[in-house]
Amino acid sequence: MSTELTKRSISTGLGLGAFALLGGRAAADTPFSGFAFPATGTTAPRTLPDRLAEIKNVKDFGATGNGVTDDWNAIQRAVNWTTGGDRGVIFFPPGTYRCTHPIVFNGMNKDTGTTGYPYPNSPTDPGVNLNIIFQGCGLASRLIGHHAEGFVLHRDQAWPSAWGCHVKDLYIAGGTGAVRMTGTNGGSITGVKTNSPIGFDACGAHAPEVPGAGNCYNINVSHCQLQSGLGANTYGIAMSTGAIHCCTIQGYDHGIRLAGPGATVTGCRTEINNVGVICGPDGYGNAWGAKGFAILGLQTESCNQAGIRIIDGTHGLIAGCIITANIPKQCNYGIDLGPAQYVTVQSTIVDGKYNVAALRTDGQWPQINRLICSQITNSGSGAVMQNPPPAL
Repeated sequence: MSTELTKRSISTGLGLGAFALLGGRAAADTPFSGFAFPATGTTAPRTLPDRLAEIKNVKDFGATGNGVTDDWNAIQRAVNWTTGGDRGVIFFPPGTYRCTHPIVFNGMNKDTGTTGYPYPNSPTDPGVNLNIIFQGCGLASRLIGHHAEGFVLHRDQAWPSAWGCHVKDLYIAGGTGAVRMTGTNGGSITGVKTNSPIGFDACGAHAPEVPGAGNCYNINVSHCQLQSGLGANTYGIAMSTGAIHCCTIQGYDHGIRLAGPGATVTGCRTEINNVGVICGPDGYGNAWGAKGFAILGLQTESCNQAGIRIIDGTHGLIAGCIITANIPKQCNYGIDLGPAQYVTVQSTIVDGKYNVAALRTDGQWPQINRLICSQITNSGSGAVMQNPPPAL
């Protein structure tokens, strides 16, 4: 190597090792954006822009995460970076992201490029099937809705379906609710903490806002923590067809609402809600019943009206649950089966202090419902088991 080349390498900050790495070419010969190299332990060279394109960091679209600046526009642009259905991962680095409007992930009409209900021009063309993942860093990534316009993450269209919408490892608060998943199939909400008045709507309709809108199928909600106040018209998780697993729900009117066929609750804890788990009409205008449901391994404590209430439910299983009430003169029922039919209560313990009854039935016990290997006791002022009075 010539003396002149050596001097030039030193003046530009490049040592001889750099020239050897680049095969003897000057750095200016290869634009940075086009320089491909393999990651440690791999064999395929790839450019850095290609790698960065795989994850849409909201800060790359202008979000600050400082908790003061309105980051809504930047985040919405990250969601809408393409009119196609495959949006990929929308990543929230640690920070507090303040939003003054809902973050809408309805998708876009691929013909017009507009949001909303993207019905296509041709009835044979279903538009886009939306796939998107909202990914945070646990409690370090805080998404705060400073508005009352809707959910913080808000999908409310029934068609075209979203086949891969997921929300992971975020703290979400504010808005009228945390996450709505209308028209979603096979999506999930995992590792999310919220104190919004409505936690997760995976039923597809919440009557005061979107009457009759869409359905959700096979949604999985797992390892989430929901805490709120006992205000009117609040619920933690509303589920139609899907599963709720290992979640803690505290301080809602209805902790978990099951509606539709095949909903399952496993390994969850509901505490100090008005109703821990409810099937059927929920007081919000949704009169959907539940069929083929299962409530397994539920631990519920001190729910004011009932730990489990089945208003309109058939062919269900309540098994391996522990339902307690330790606040005197506050809890009415442990399990309230009302007009439920073909419901089996198995290997379940109901105890504590209940004003009315530890177990309430509709007078058809045991011809239609079954009680198997369960312990029902009441140390409060009410009965152990009770059929409803004629006035009810």
